[in-house]
Amino acid sequence: NSQLYNNHTEAQDQAHGVVAISVMIQLSTQGNEALKVLTSAMDKIRYAGSWSELSPFPIAGLLPSTGNYITYEGSLTQPPCHETVNWILMNKPIYIEKQQLHSLRKLHQGNVLKPKARMVNNFRPTQQLHHRTLRTNIDFTNGQNLNCPSMAQRVVYT
Repeated sequence: NSQLYNNHTEAQDQAHGVVAISVMIQLSTQGNEALKVLTSAMDKIRYAGSWSELSPFPIAGLLPSTGNYITYEGSLTQPPCHETVNWILMNKPIYIEKQQLHSLRKLHQGNVLKPKARMVNNFRPTQQLHHRTLRTNIDFTNGQNLNCPSMAQRVVYT
């Protein structure tokens, strides 16, 4: 919401301040081409505050090839866990090679002087739903004649 807030720090504790996209990763024998651009620079950016120039790459390559997703209003995953995030959960994974995963696991949570732990197994436990509304564009009936109405719609704007 760059029209509402000047930066992430300002947005993170404001209503609808942050959007997060959650992409699941699955190991495969084929790597992710867009991720290769990032993992090729991992040796230069292992610690917080490090940086490296990257070759241009299509950022859409970091997303799975699906238009199906689930959204909900939730919280940041780290303290102070403000309830200000619009989450988008992609319905399909991206596929990466074992070497790409190994490169990601070399990243540290801190800087060179205080490296802290590596960014592995740093997940937040599942939280209660707390009456959140889940929204989706996934057609769960898949055209079958079930008791649920189909979610598929054709919307045309003129």
